[in-house]
Amino acid sequence: MKSMLKGFFSILLLASGVVTSQMSTACNTGSCGSSSSCGSSSSSSCGSSSDSCESSCPKISGDRIGGTHFSARPQSSNVAAFRLAGVADKMHLYGKDELNGFMAVDLLYQQTFKPCKLAKYFFGKSVLTYGNACDGAFDIYGQNFGTTSSGTVSFCPKIQNFTANIDLYLGLDEFICGLWTRIGIPINHTRWDLRLRDNKAGRLTSQTFPIGDVNTVTADTATASAVPFSTLQEAWVGTPGFGLAPALNCGKICGIRKTTAVADLSFDLGYDLWRSECSFLGISAHFVAPTGTRPCDEFLFNAVSGAQRMWQAGLTLTAGHQLWENCDGNQSLGIYFDSVVTHLFAGKQRRLFALKPVGTSTSTTATVSACNNPGNLLSSFLLLKQFDGNGTVVGLQRAANVLCSEMKVDAAVMVDLALMVQYNHCNFSGSIGWNFWLRTKEKLKELCSDFTIRARTYAIKGSTPYSLTGTTTSNATASASTIGNCVTDATPPVYLSESDVDRCAALHPLAFSNKVFGTVGYNWRDCEWQPFVNLYGEAEFGNDNKAVDQWGLMLQGGIAF
Repeated sequence: MKSMLKGFFSILLLASGVVTSQMSTACNTGSCGSSSSCGSSSSSSCGSSSDSCESSCPKISGDRIGGTHFSARPQSSNVAAFRLAGVADKMHLYGKDELNGFMAVDLLYQQTFKPCKLAKYFFGKSVLTYGNACDGAFDIYGQNFGTTSSGTVSFCPKIQNFTANIDLYLGLDEFICGLWTRIGIPINHTRWDLRLRDNKAGRLTSQTFPIGDVNTVTADTATASAVPFSTLQEAWVGTPGFGLAPALNCGKICGIRKTTAVADLSFDLGYDLWRSECSFLGISAHFVAPTGTRPCDEFLFNAVSGAQRMWQAGLTLTAGHQLWENCDGNQSLGIYFDSVVTHLFAGKQRRLFALKPVGTSTSTTATVSACNNPGNLLSSFLLLKQFDGNGTVVGLQRAANVLCSEMKVDAAVMVDLALMVQYNHCNFSGSIGWNFWLRTKEKLKELCSDFTIRARTYAIKGSTPYSLTGTTTSNATASASTIGNCVTDATPPVYLSESDVDRCAALHPLAFSNKVFGTVGYNWRDCEWQPFVNLYGEAEFGNDNKAVDQWGLMLQGGIAF
């Protein structure tokens, strides 16, 4: 039977190697893919009122405000807790001279809580007002999106993960004493929903935009452009365009975003430096192939499985010690430690930049070493005027369409470590543990597309008209405008330049979280093939709003040999 088992596992190892070899993240390959259709809006509510999110989440000075891309903790980076929970006493066994190990399947459900922390990451708060005035009375000037109505939008973001993790550990003592390997295959279905709600307060002030506001006026033609959206929620879907403004290609909000993928394929090749009847100390080389989702900011809160499509390589350190055992040998208490430290190599993806606040541009060189909070909130959604080389207005453009770019992003280090105490009583077991996760800030390594804001090409429109009566377009601009407050330039046009692009907004800052977890289980220890089953629960708490708060429940089943 053991020889059949070795043959099966050899095929599994070979298959995993073939899958790994097919992965590629070269800068000149891969793409965002075709636009996906809008999913249905989530029907779940965010409490009794839109204010419930805001009141449950006090302002914290360390919160990230105005980001355009959220890099959640990869579903595959839960490995330190999973590598111990329910299976810690089934590995690194003393006195074995033949193939040993276990195979387990973990069925995990995770869901975030404290939703307004995620809302503040993108929008500064969870409730925003919008209307047809650009004097600071509303948070959002509706014309930037193509609506003249007024109302209130609220956000109550939620991430859900359904993961089936296949965990295989093999002690290869039959070949080299102390040698071992481990494979993790987390098959993940994830759902991301900003849960945008629109409480429309006022009707459209007009079914059309004022003549010349977003279209051309000639001596022979004075046709107004129709207002296509009756609410901001409809407008944030991004299609169709309005007047001379094209459809929105990046940063859209459109119901639930979801994807299913092998989050990442992990492989360990390790060696136990020390083994005794009561303790062990092991180390391994750890590799992760990026089989998950390639990020694409077509949608503002797009679902991602895995570590942002980045290769990983690093080391693990694992140890255990039996603290106590009774005279009959049917009760014991052990303490276990596991840690994984990897480097995330640059992966190609598409992300959305923002614009810096007026007056902060200092050079044409992008600096990403000190990415603080972007100051021009929602600047990616400003409406722009487009000029030709002679300073003549020739069209309108959406800032998000200009600021969306393919790039290569990496992170220096990701750390995942866990400490657990386990008690065994006959065939029953119970454990409690602590997990710490950290990922250093992301860095922009390379722009894969020819991203540039050409000189004298774009300027912020604000509330200035596009065209004047007659045959003349208006070169008036509003460079100091925000999404809700328009400030017309005294001496226009004032063009955007490369130095006005805030690349930090697209990069996730340093993030970390602390988790507590526990298991209760039953083990059939008296069998040659030893089945086991465990129930697992966890609660995770992120730093500020840079890492999610989430809870999880898991059913684990497997067999040890």
